[in-house]
Amino acid sequence: LERPDAYALLSEADAKNGKRTVGNVQQGLAEIFFTMGSVLLSADQGYDTLLYLQMSVYLRQDFPAAWLMLGNTLEASGNYARAARAYSMVGENTPFYQRALLRRAFILYKQGDPQQAMRMLD
Repeated sequence: LERPDAYALLSEADAKNGKRTVGNVQQGLAEIFFTMGSVLLSADQGYDTLLYLQMSVYLRQDFPAAWLMLGNTLEASGNYARAARAYSMVGENTPFYQRALLRRAFILYKQGDPQQAMRMLD
């Protein structure tokens, strides 16, 4: 996508912030889908929320906030296996890791395996 006006705005924002906010168009689209998913989640639009969050993580697999929100949405809908997989995509070196680990353990607990849940948290 060749958009000189968009690149000029990005360069101006980079100069003000001292760093690049998003690295490329694909990461920018992932941010847009994440934001739309966040808005729809607060409006209790489950199916649409899932759609936008899935698009976000498809475009940017290293997006821990989107994986965590996707896991929360799947868990709330009772889709525990997919929620646990989404939580497992949150990297250990991110600020969201402990929350994702707790959610995975809680899913195990709800599914009747408290020992495995405790081992996961050890």
